[in-house]
Amino acid sequence: MTRVRHVVLLILDGLRPDAITPTTMPALDALRHRGWATVARTVRPSVTVAALGSLATGVAPASHGLDADRKLPSLPTLRSLRPLPAELRRHRLHTTVCTAALPAPGLLLARLLLRLAGVGRLAAGGTSPAEVGARARGQLARARPALGVVY
Repeated sequence: MTRVRHVVLLILDGLRPDAITPTTMPALDALRHRGWATVARTVRPSVTVAALGSLATGVAPASHGLDADRKLPSLPTLRSLRPLPAELRRHRLHTTVCTAALPAPGLLLARLLLRLAGVGRLAAGGTSPAEVGARARGQLARARPALGVVY
């Protein structure tokens, strides 16, 4: 059995699986067939922050407190969670998150929350999907994290 050393999680918010075809998205379709892909289920409320919070922690929004209210859960609630990057870090495995450019306040908040979650590096930059993808490819090739998340 081959041991997996690096996982890249590609999150395409709102993209339906049936939209990925050899004609419309040949590169993504090829990647799906070369690697592993699944159709994710959503949570309630079905908003990005709640879904990503559940993906990272493995618990429902009622437990992690991230929902559509646009307010952060209490610090004790956040500290009680065991997000995947924090668990990986306990085993000396690192996580890098790559995303599009963020405005200064959003970047500061993202860095704070991701650090609390155990993420070692946030690489934010690019305004188009092609730019974000190219930056993410370079970041992940250099950092070689156990878990790379591209959003």
